[in-house]
This record gives sequence, C-alpha cells and structure tokens, in this order.
Amino acid sequence: VGKLKNLYLCFKGCQAVGDVGLEVLASRLPKELVVLKLDLGGCEGISNQGVEAIADSVAVMKCLNAFHASFQDCGHVGESAAARLVQRLPASLHGAKVNLIGTAVSPHIAKTCRRLVSMREWMPMPVEKKKAFATSSI
Repeated sequence: VGKLKNLYLCFKGCQAVGDVGLEVLASRLPKELVVLKLDLGGCEGISNQGVEAIADSVAVMKCLNAFHASFQDCGHVGESAAARLVQRLPASLHGAKVNLIGTAVSPHIAKTCRRLVSMREWMPMPVEKKKAFATSSI
C-alpha cells in the first residue's frame, strides 16, 4: 500500500461501516496519498468519532491535492466533527469537497463545505500551516 497515490472508496449505504471501521481505515491510510475520495453516504453507524479519525489521518498527508468525502445522511455527524475535519485539511490541497447534507450539521455549514475556498473562509488555515505551506511551495 506504500506506493498507492490515489484512493477511491465507496461504502455508500453500508450499514456495517461505523466509527470503529473508520478508525481502522484512518490508521492505515498511506500518508503519501495525492487523491482521496470517500463515499460514506448513508452509513448510519458513523458519528463525530469516525469523522474525527479521518480528519486526524488526513492532517498528516502532506502530498494530498484533492480530498472528497461524502457523509450524506450520516445523521450522527455534527458541526464539531465538520469543523475539525476542515481545520485539519492539509495546506497542500488544491481542491476539496465534503458532503454533509442530511447530517446534524446546519444547512449553512453543509453548503460552506462544498468548496475548499469557502471551507477555508469558515475555518481559516492556522498560521503554522500557512508558514509551512509557503516555505514548501517555494
């Protein structure tokens, strides 16, 4: 799995996928990923705990250029997990989309998470990340 650069996983509607499964997945995601797309829509066993595990894993992916995740209709996912995910997105990202429709997240925040630009306006990148990104992209 060490050479894997692009990963697309679809567990849409799978009732067997929950927080424990996401924690295991997150702990094994290659840090060298360039593209990560996860469709977890309708997985009712997913809550803030699972989303936060993904957030912590994505945070260390310094090569990640594109991140798309769907938590559509995961009713136990709330704003605290959405905020943590957006805050932990790496500075290397060129594009990101997080689908939070049908979750416990407000419609305004769900709309904000459709685009990377609006996500970064909602949760600005911490100063340390900005500095690290500026020096690494020179």
